[in-house]
Amino acid sequence: ADAPLVATAAEHASFLLRRISTTRQTMLHFISNLQSYLMFEVLERGWEALAGSLGRARTLDDVIRAHDVYLDEIVEKALLGPEGGDPGASGGS
Repeated sequence: ADAPLVATAAEHASFLLRRISTTRQTMLHFISNLQSYLMFEVLERGWEALAGSLGRARTLDDVIRAHDVYLDEIVEKALLGPEGGDPGASGGS
């Protein structure tokens, strides 16, 4: 008598597990792409620019300025700035 209920519950559970698995895979894909972007587009390129600026620095003030620029760019490119990383939204020049 309970067999149809068990079968229905099993089908529903199977459906939910597929949905959960699909959602999990989508989230993992997003996180993987975000990590790749942060590592290669933001940090690695920022580091190269910082190394070049440090190579041209003549004073401690130049080093501090280069580091400040590096940090500002990392924050903006990592979408953590006040404008959410939209370069056109900044109130600067």
